[in-house]
Amino acid sequence: MPLKAENCPVAGKGPVTIVEFSDYQCPHCAQALAPLEELVDKARKGKARLCSKYFPFPSHPRARVAAACAEYARGKGKFWEMNASLFAHQEALEDEDLKAYARQVGLDGEEMLKQVYAGKFDEQVEKNRREEWRQGGEHARDLLRRASQHASLRPWYLAFTVDDELQWQREKGWRFGPAPQGHAKAR
Repeated sequence: MPLKAENCPVAGKGPVTIVEFSDYQCPHCAQALAPLEELVDKARKGKARLCSKYFPFPSHPRARVAAACAEYARGKGKFWEMNASLFAHQEALEDEDLKAYARQVGLDGEEMLKQVYAGKFDEQVEKNRREEWRQGGEHARDLLRRASQHASLRPWYLAFTVDDELQWQREKGWRFGPAPQGHAKAR
């Protein structure tokens, strides 16, 4: 099943979309933020965009609440600011911390938590989580999952991957020419 780059906060513009599933208590997800932002804002500006989705791990008790807070911020036009704050403080995601981060980005922290605990954002967070589960770790072109398994996203790898996808799009798949002279054809 293909990933859907819809109904998600998007940074950057371009024909290549990187769908990032993240957990606000995952250190690897936090490490991925800077290289991904660098990619869409500078290295491949105008060629790539980042679609952020939630995938709170069951082993991270505050990740789901943090994701709902990010979704609240998205509705107020402050997703990327809240996203950065949540990742920067992923060791401190208790209610008082979350309210403070909301205030720092110009949001009402009390109202945010009221809506979060009323379940207003549960459906969107769960929808993202189910979408990632359906991928089952087998989605061949899911860049973030493959790269984050190696604990880091190298800027050169991200740029190469975007360029590779652009070539794929231009050629509508891979085109292989005839074997060079002197080489046996693959069977």
